[in-house]
Amino acid sequence: MDQADAKQLIKTTEYLDNQILVYKEGSKKIFGKIIWKGYTASFKDDAGEDGTVRVRVKNLHSGKEFSDSLSKFADLFPKEFIENRTNSKNEILNVLSENVEVESKTLSWIEKTISIPEKKKKDEIEILLTELWLESKVSKRRFKTNDDVIYNSRG
Repeated sequence: MDQADAKQLIKTTEYLDNQILVYKEGSKKIFGKIIWKGYTASFKDDAGEDGTVRVRVKNLHSGKEFSDSLSKFADLFPKEFIENRTNSKNEILNVLSENVEVESKTLSWIEKTISIPEKKKKDEIEILLTELWLESKVSKRRFKTNDDVIYNSRG
């Protein structure tokens, strides 16, 4: 990959900037954020040619940073996927802020209230809520009397 192709790849993946990216690596779930993109001639690209675009990613749970290929993240997180996640997070925020009178906004209440497809429900909503919490857009509290976590909008 030459520098012109690298610039084009960086430009076409701007939608990944400032996004929390959640993916599985082995048995671990990684909550990461891209903090740098750049061309490097010392690595080979997917086609085995010299030069590739690398990213620095910060693991938001451990605080550690690591380097990886931008094309890997572009494949894992296409633009439409990021747009759908953003729309789902906005829907969750709207439901939380519009239902001020509801005191127990638990995961199960949120699942019943929003219109995310059934196959995505529990795990997906929990991940979206964690992303919103990491972005400081929702608060969460846990009570000792039961294991329910109560979510509220900060907006």
